[in-house]
Amino acid sequence: MNDGFGDEQDSSQPPSQVTSGVPELNARQHAIYQGLKLIGPEIAAYYLDGIRILQHQSLETRVSLLAYIAREIDGGVRDILKVLQWIEATHC
Repeated sequence: MNDGFGDEQDSSQPPSQVTSGVPELNARQHAIYQGLKLIGPEIAAYYLDGIRILQHQSLETRVSLLAYIAREIDGGVRDILKVLQWIEATHC
């Protein structure tokens, strides 16, 4: 199984703590996750990974990773909105 680490694993944290399991979500985060799942599983997966990154402060590149994830989620939501606007415009 690919655990996200190369041959030189960071032994300070077991890979399973960073890459597996559902992160602990508060009520608002859970509602956002459920809404994103309605849009698509990939966008929802990006969101969960973002929460994982927020919860693991030892990651040195977490700001860059979160920025990338935010762009992916934003782009996915915009794509859906464009499709919905097109459907609305063509069926009126």
